[in-house]
Amino acid sequence: MSEARGVPAGNGLAWLTRGFDTVRKHPGTFSLAFLLFLFAILVPIGLQLTVNHLMPAAQTSIAVQLGWTLVVLFVAALLQVGMLRMVDSLERTGSANPTSLFATFGDTDLMARTLGFAAIAFLVYMVFAVVVLTMLGPDMLAWYGKALTQPLTAAAEPPPVTGSPWLAAAFGVAGSIAIVGINTFGYAQVALTRAGGFEAFMDGLRGSARNALPILVNIVVTIVSLVLLAIPMVLLMVLLGFIGGLVHPGLAVALAAPVYVAYLVGICAVIYATMYHAWRDVFGDGSVAAAPTTSPQLQA
Repeated sequence: MSEARGVPAGNGLAWLTRGFDTVRKHPGTFSLAFLLFLFAILVPIGLQLTVNHLMPAAQTSIAVQLGWTLVVLFVAALLQVGMLRMVDSLERTGSANPTSLFATFGDTDLMARTLGFAAIAFLVYMVFAVVVLTMLGPDMLAWYGKALTQPLTAAAEPPPVTGSPWLAAAFGVAGSIAIVGINTFGYAQVALTRAGGFEAFMDGLRGSARNALPILVNIVVTIVSLVLLAIPMVLLMVLLGFIGGLVHPGLAVALAAPVYVAYLVGICAVIYATMYHAWRDVFGDGSVAAAPTTSPQLQA
């Protein structure tokens, strides 16, 4: 297993600024890559909604919903690995093909390691969710299962919270830090080293334990940044929607939608670039080389 370095809390902010700088240097590559990423994710989601519409019984089946969740999860996992490899290529060589994020689907060994990690992580996250829901109340699991499978048009019932929300919140925050770290370091270990699924999970867990403070700083700064950036985005969408609405409702959507898509693509790009720099700081060679000259090499 790889050795995880412990880094100062302030590095959590540095990961974000480095990620933003990477995206700023390659806006076209990231934009096209994440448009392809979002489209690929929407395909299984669209199929799920279509099946739920044509076969209403599927919407009320926990097994069916879990099956679709796993499909989306595994597709997203393969795309995330491809995205991290693309970011690595950009940083080390200065260029990358946006369609290279699909290269994971053609590598049998990489697919197996990716899906192995994703399956282990999913099981752990499920256990974590069950624990948090149980802490909130003994009937919360049944309520959540019903909310998951009821029709979208059905009225939502209030959650039967009887436990201490503060204890559940504290456990949830600690678990969220671990989950973010496992996702960040684990997926990068699969993508950029030869680590297997279980090894990558343990590396992610160990990296999270040694860097809880920088991960927390990164989460807080990222959330604050998203809120601050959302304000002008919403105002611009409202303005464009109002102008377009004076002509036709369809024009209002046509003017406002690209702003939201650009915001979403920008956020996703910075998040994955940040994940890469966090991994490089903790498991890789630290700071990015100033003058990349060779193709990215997988670590042993």
